[in-house]
Amino acid sequence: MIEAIKTIEKILGRGIEWFNYRTDKSLWSRYFAEADQIANSETFNNELNHYIADLVKFCATLEGTPLSSDKLIMLTNVQFGIVVLESFRERLKHVEDPNKSEPKEHIHEAL
Repeated sequence: MIEAIKTIEKILGRGIEWFNYRTDKSLWSRYFAEADQIANSETFNNELNHYIADLVKFCATLEGTPLSSDKLIMLTNVQFGIVVLESFRERLKHVEDPNKSEPKEHIHEAL
């Protein structure tokens, strides 16, 4: 396992201790606050929406043209990009608040 960590650190060019923000309550609080600020930022959401609109317009330019395998791959990649951007927005909105405790009664409900 140590080799895997060293390999990842070498690829990233830094340590991976930042990845698990839950180990330190103050770090977790700052992480949550920053994610919340970004997720609720009018600028961030406006730019993200414009970017998604540009990608949708690009997909629309391909409509009505014969779809070669290259165009189909490109269209699929662009559509995947739109899903990734939306997923990223949702991920920011769902960073857990360290000050809210989850009720323990139904912790296995999803199973």
